[in-house]
Amino acid sequence: MAVPEWSSDRNQYGYGDNPNIVNKMWNFFKDNRDILAFENLFNNGGSGAWHVYPRDSSNQNTSDRYAQIYKP
Repeated sequence: MAVPEWSSDRNQYGYGDNPNIVNKMWNFFKDNRDILAFENLFNNGGSGAWHVYPRDSSNQNTSDRYAQIYKP
């Protein structure tokens, strides 16, 4: 299994700056690590609705949680 792209979304189809998406994805990846080939965070080039890392004003809570879990 592979997850070629995942991210948060502050736009009309998303849930805003919500770190729960990071928690849920992390748990999903951890629970499936025996069959997971790779995962890739979609990051919007430094700013905007989908930007998660590094931290900026777009998704501060989500960015902080991502940094806590992934420790890049």
